[in-house]
Amino acid sequence: MNTAATLDHDNCLGVGVHISPGVHLAGNVGIGDRSWVGIGASVIQGCDIGHDVIVGAGAVVTKDIIDGLTVVGVPAQELKK
Repeated sequence: MNTAATLDHDNCLGVGVHISPGVHLAGNVGIGDRSWVGIGASVIQGCDIGHDVIVGAGAVVTKDIIDGLTVVGVPAQELKK
């Protein structure tokens, strides 16, 4: 967890999770092992982020994210390869 990041109540962070500066996690958020949440991103109440997920800088996660995805934007969407 980095500078100016906020984590609200009842969050569950897996092993090796990286929370960048300025991230805001609402309550009851779950983040799976080895996931990374980029600078300034936000996750709304009750969302689950899977294992090995990358959430891009400034993204707003409004729904659950399955394992292995990279998501970007507002609202966060899968980055197409």
